[in-house]
Amino acid sequence: MNVGEVSYYTHSSKTRCVFVDNKELPLISIDIWCKGGSSHEEVDKNGTAHFLEHMIFKGSNKLMPGEFDHKIESLGGLSNASTGFDDVHYHVLIPPVNFKESLALLTNIVISPSLNADEFIKEKGVIIDEIKQQDDQPEEKLFNYFLKRVWLSSNYANSILGTEQSIKKLEVNDLEKFHRKNYTAEKTCITIAGNISEEIYKNFENS
Repeated sequence: MNVGEVSYYTHSSKTRCVFVDNKELPLISIDIWCKGGSSHEEVDKNGTAHFLEHMIFKGSNKLMPGEFDHKIESLGGLSNASTGFDDVHYHVLIPPVNFKESLALLTNIVISPSLNADEFIKEKGVIIDEIKQQDDQPEEKLFNYFLKRVWLSSNYANSILGTEQSIKKLEVNDLEKFHRKNYTAEKTCITIAGNISEEIYKNFENS
């Protein structure tokens, strides 16, 4: 495979995979994309997508809150996530030797988050503080005003973060419902970029 060459693979689960092989890169990026951005929210549930992004890192059926970050860092990697209007994505940057374990950890938190009620309450305060910080920034206020003037549909006119009022009204089951609807195999794409070995390709084919 040539440097930077892109190849595609569709898993038996209907999850799509994109590989970008570059032998010159020392690390591998694993990025899981889902069609679960804010434009997919119910009209009165603004902020659900971004809230769920936060909660994904708060534990899973196999990991306690904070354990994912600790494990990824112990493997020499780092992680992050971002919510947009159309999609949300979760990614890790990791040494190739720790690819298999890192992929298992990342897919676990994305597919099977625990959405713990206590963590949910704690995170509400964090997100409301984030909204208040955004409201203190003139450029953010201008951008959100611009969205409401341009888009007739609330799907794209609402702030990705939601409002303080909408966040206070959200319940754990709102996030669970959003996850079930939008984090499905056919709405998911996994992208792998970096120094990809044949073993990595086989991991996907045989999983």
